[in-house]
Amino acid sequence: MKSIYLFLALLCSATFASAQDVPEIKAMINDQNTFLQHRLDEVEKRVDDLLWFQRVGDVAFVDKVFIAGPPRANVKNPTAMGANNPLKFWSYVFLPKNLNPDKKYPLMVLPHGGVHANFDTSIVR
Repeated sequence: MKSIYLFLALLCSATFASAQDVPEIKAMINDQNTFLQHRLDEVEKRVDDLLWFQRVGDVAFVDKVFIAGPPRANVKNPTAMGANNPLKFWSYVFLPKNLNPDKKYPLMVLPHGGVHANFDTSIVR
């Protein structure tokens, strides 16, 4: 909501601003749009997390956990700050509801990584 008020205030002030102020006003609006897009991405991911529970919750227990693994094997600059820190990432855990704890079951791992990695509910449509 703050973004809307800021946009309106900037719009009103732009009508009284001189031509040299316009690039600065455009930059401020772009900054607000970038921030808003980031926030909307976060909201979209949280809604999609809830969809996992809704879509498979009748047959599986679903959890989302933050885990840490070993540090990266090949680091470009091993002396850089944090270069040897463990790799941390979010993971989904799905356990069938009819699981018998006395039996052994296979483990299925579905790695989905990369720069634009996203494990969302669109893959189960």
